[in-house]
Amino acid sequence: MNHASRWFAVAGVVLGASVSLAQSPPPGIPWANSSGNGAFFSWENGQNQNGLFGSPILSGGGTTFVFFPNGYTASASNGNTVTTSDRFDVDLHAFDGYKFTQIRVDTFGDYSITGAGSVEVNGSLDLNELGSPNRSTHNVLIADQPMPIVNTTGAIGGQFQSTSQRNLELIEGGMPFTGLHLAFSNNLVSISFGAGGTAVISKTVVGFPIAVTIIPEPGALALLGVGGMIMLRRRR
Repeated sequence: MNHASRWFAVAGVVLGASVSLAQSPPPGIPWANSSGNGAFFSWENGQNQNGLFGSPILSGGGTTFVFFPNGYTASASNGNTVTTSDRFDVDLHAFDGYKFTQIRVDTFGDYSITGAGSVEVNGSLDLNELGSPNRSTHNVLIADQPMPIVNTTGAIGGQFQSTSQRNLELIEGGMPFTGLHLAFSNNLVSISFGAGGTAVISKTVVGFPIAVTIIPEPGALALLGVGGMIMLRRRR
């Protein structure tokens, strides 16, 4: 298929604190596959600030980055507060005739609270255009339940999902996005309110704890031979 025949959307997965992309990303730990080619884009300079995200695999017919974090947990007990954070950065370049139209980040995890305490997930997806006119966006991470999750007696536990996304077509102004710097940050916060209490929150859901998916426009998946989007499911 001729690259000029289709425009494509990009959707992805990610967490964290606000970042300023007007500056270079902080020094980090390069992914094992810090550069490469996807279905309709290439990437380079993939790295994690603290190494908790790990190196992604490219799935979904070359349209989805999937991360399997190792040790991405915040655990607090006996009146303490613990925050665990990481950030990943990567540069995306659309092939000739393609553009990025949407970035979506989905994250999944587990939590438990014994006694009095709370847990919280927060984060952000920041996009900065590579080249002129150097447009940028900041998008917060939205959880599927009110945060923080608070418990005062007994024990509770469960799973969570959080999402951040940006439709770039809404801000194109006739100029497509063909190069992007993507930064995703994530904070996991656990607080124990007193002696004997424990609060734990982790990126440990079976399946896809973090997925950054590049989603083609309607009908394009069939042209790429993908056959369907990755389904991100939580074990219940």
